[in-house]
Amino acid sequence: MAHQTNADATRSSAAEIVSRLIRFEGSAGAMLEQVLAAQCRLGRAEAAAIIRPGGEGGAEVLGVHPLPPANPDGQRTLPAWLARALQQIRVQGVGGQAAALPLHDGTQLYGQAAKEHIVTLPMRGEGGSAWLGLYLLTTRDPAAVESSLERLELTEPLFALYDTRRMTREKLEGVGLMNAGIEVLTAVNNQKRFRAAAMAFCNEVHTRWGTQRVSVGFLTGRSVKLRAMSHTEHINRKMKLVQDLEGVMEESVDQEVEIAWPCPPEAMVVTRSAERLAKDHGPLTVATFPLWRGGKVIGAVTIERDAERPMTTREVEGLRLACNICGPPLMELYENDRWFGAKLAAGTRRMAATAVGPEHTWLKLGAVAGAIFLAVITLGRGADRVSAPFVVEATQRQIVSAPFDGYLKTVHVSPGDEVRPEDTELAELETAELRLQLARLRADRLQAEKKAAMERRSGKIVEQQIADAEAARVLAEERLVEHQIEMASIMSPMGGIVLEGDLKRRVGGSVSKGDILFEVVPTEGLRAELMVPEDRVTELAVGDRGELASAANPGDYIGFTVDKIEPLAEVVEAQNVFKVRATLDRIPPWLRPGMEGVAKVDVGRASFLWLWTRDAVNWVRMKLWW
Repeated sequence: MAHQTNADATRSSAAEIVSRLIRFEGSAGAMLEQVLAAQCRLGRAEAAAIIRPGGEGGAEVLGVHPLPPANPDGQRTLPAWLARALQQIRVQGVGGQAAALPLHDGTQLYGQAAKEHIVTLPMRGEGGSAWLGLYLLTTRDPAAVESSLERLELTEPLFALYDTRRMTREKLEGVGLMNAGIEVLTAVNNQKRFRAAAMAFCNEVHTRWGTQRVSVGFLTGRSVKLRAMSHTEHINRKMKLVQDLEGVMEESVDQEVEIAWPCPPEAMVVTRSAERLAKDHGPLTVATFPLWRGGKVIGAVTIERDAERPMTTREVEGLRLACNICGPPLMELYENDRWFGAKLAAGTRRMAATAVGPEHTWLKLGAVAGAIFLAVITLGRGADRVSAPFVVEATQRQIVSAPFDGYLKTVHVSPGDEVRPEDTELAELETAELRLQLARLRADRLQAEKKAAMERRSGKIVEQQIADAEAARVLAEERLVEHQIEMASIMSPMGGIVLEGDLKRRVGGSVSKGDILFEVVPTEGLRAELMVPEDRVTELAVGDRGELASAANPGDYIGFTVDKIEPLAEVVEAQNVFKVRATLDRIPPWLRPGMEGVAKVDVGRASFLWLWTRDAVNWVRMKLWW
């Protein structure tokens, strides 16, 4: 009966320990100490430790029970049993299940049973990490070791359960913070005017976080202006409190960080204004949160609370969340809830700040380059030129035709050959038949002259006159044939270049009197004939200057002057053009009639914008009748 009573008491004590651990709400370190103490008591262990195994046999000691005494420097050394246990685990290793290992020391005899054992218990630690529990048992009884091992296995989920409850609690707290921030945002969004929205924000934060005062200010120029204060309708800017609050906000905005007072010693921020506010109007706990929008600080919120109730980490996170989600809509109302002049001035200032600020460098360079480009094409002026194709032609042409009906005997020139006036024989006609005809006529003339002489001696005057007339007629025919023989050698009447007359393949062929055999043009008398489109011809005038470049030698520009503009249009390649004649300033040796190219006539100066868009504008005018 007594044994049963002791067992019941043990179970009752174990249940109380487990129940207390399940309800534990302290920190993770305190929970670890409680778990080790409970495990030692339930598993009848003399001492315990929890380690986090590392690479290459190393380990990090997370907790020890009971804690070893501290040395004069305040540091604690590992207990001797734990050092021996870590060495043995490093040598033998551990598996993935709970196990009991004998722990020997140097005082035991060889073959003697170990009087101490180490129980290794794998555990799931904080955040699901792998931990290992080590428990020291002082016993030689294997049954006692096995019993302690079973008890310790039952305690393994204790810390995992605590970690799960802690994570669940943190998630619930996070949801609560989100809900609080959303409720503050809802209070702000319910207002249509900035002042009412700012007051709703301050009062809502004041109520939910139990503060002494909540203030919000926005950046105006380079300084922060206080815009709203909890439970305060009118703000007197001459008050020292208002000036101190604006100083604290400017301190946070300038550094773009949260500022708290009291400030942690390791914090690398300036907190002079926050300290002065806390001491002059307190003692207070002060926290200032910058308001952000689009990556820029737009204002700040200052929270004041009694020094006896400092803000916890969770409260700071909630306030930070509320400020982050409420800052943009407050700033939106602040910018829009103003008269038109203020909005225009603020917009102009933002645009100017964006234009001269250090951000978006490439965009600004592009805008400057675009502005310069627009200024150049709008204000800059360039030469306005009428462009048109041209053909080189001669100012005069000499046609060489066949002097009589006959046959080509020889041809001495081809198109492109240079000829000299009255010196170069172009071709020669066959004269054999003419010479025979000339001999016959000479014989006929001598016979007529003899007959006239006989009739003169006979005194027959009439017959004499008839014979003299016949002799004169034959003489005229004779002179005609002699002239034709002379004309059979066709000479160039002028110097220049043979333009047409490729007759070498016609040697021996017949020609008729008046047939065109050759065309000769002078090399000095060349001009250009431009084909100007009808949409540009009205811009030309006689006397205009220009330059042309031929396809044969595009690098040599030849100046010219407009001489004549034909009044009638012609269709050339399905386009109406007007022929414009131009006199060349010089005639280079390589220039030949028939060469083509492009000519440009200067007609004045115009803006680059008009020069580049004229064709498009004229097309639109024609389509829209504008």
